[in-house]
Amino acid sequence: MSNRFKNSPHPFRNFRPQAWLIIIFVVFFVIASAWKPFSAHSQNPTPTTNPILVSPTPSLDPNEILKNRDQTNGVVAGGVILVLIIVGGTLSVIRQKKET
Repeated sequence: MSNRFKNSPHPFRNFRPQAWLIIIFVVFFVIASAWKPFSAHSQNPTPTTNPILVSPTPSLDPNEILKNRDQTNGVVAGGVILVLIIVGGTLSVIRQKKET
């Protein structure tokens, strides 16, 4: 063998252990999501039955929607506050990494 490959750095030498763990988890979950386990039910199909008829339910009354308007506003306001907290934290971490 030639010596030109002995001194060349291995392409995966600079990977951190966290990177290896992420790669292993991604590969595991891809295999797990593609896996179709053997099922005993697949060989014995159940006989078809008559479909169940479901009666439609009435839509919400506009008065009910207007009564709960304040609750909807509160949920939206809470969601906006959570998004602002996440964006603010992300920006502060990015700024700290740039300064150091």
